[in-house]
Amino acid sequence: MAGIFYFSGLPGDDISLPGFFASDKILHASAYAFLAGTAIFAGHPWINRISPNRHTIALMIFCTLYGASDEIHQSFVPGRMASIGDLAADTFGAVLAILLWRCILSKKYT
Repeated sequence: MAGIFYFSGLPGDDISLPGFFASDKILHASAYAFLAGTAIFAGHPWINRISPNRHTIALMIFCTLYGASDEIHQSFVPGRMASIGDLAADTFGAVLAILLWRCILSKKYT
C-alpha cells in the first residue's frame, strides 16, 4: 500500500512510463494484483472463520476502495488526474489475483 501511495503522489512530470500501448493500465493492474495477493495472505488467519465467498467479496471491496482513494489522492497531485480507466485497471488486477487464488484453492481441496 505504501508503494502505491508513494508512486501515486509523484508529480506527472516525474513519471516515465514504457512507451507501449496501455502500459500504465498494465502497471495499475499489476500493482493491485500484488496488493490483493498480500491482502490474501494477511487475511489468511481469518479464512477459516468466514466463508470463502465472503472473504473474496471483502477482498474485492477492499482493493476497489483503496483504488478509488488512490485516484482521489492523485487528483490533488500536480500533473496527475483521477481516472475511471485507472480504477478499472486496479479492480481488474485485484479481481484477477483473487480469482486465481480461488482457483488454486479449489484445486487444492478437491
